[in-house]
Amino acid sequence: MPIYRDTILCELIRPEINNKLSVLGLFGECIFVPSVPTVLSSFAILQRWAPEPNEGPGTRFEMSFELRGPGLDTIRFAPYEVIVPAPPKPLIQAAVQLQGFPVARTGDYELITFINAVESHRYVFAVSENRALQ
Repeated sequence: MPIYRDTILCELIRPEINNKLSVLGLFGECIFVPSVPTVLSSFAILQRWAPEPNEGPGTRFEMSFELRGPGLDTIRFAPYEVIVPAPPKPLIQAAVQLQGFPVARTGDYELITFINAVESHRYVFAVSENRALQ
């Protein structure tokens, strides 16, 4: 199984030329909202993984995500295939975009990553009210 590197939460991920990504509206480990309940119009997740030495170029994996949180019905993203790129320093990038992320309550949310239908990582982030944003 690939080795987890990091998770980036933002508003939008846009593919660019030369295998680059633009990450717009970057969040930290806490997403501040003016009040709850609310809906974030756009929410995107980018995860990066490094292949194990025995997972050469062209190795295929099926990745999927679940998003859980207080007052949130579990959101399941459809599985999709990722392929280990060629060297040097291959990096597997998995990105999903959600239009209309409902935030019913503040608290800790979990992003669960599945690789080949096996739970492979849990990422926890918070959502909190920031009255200064009103």
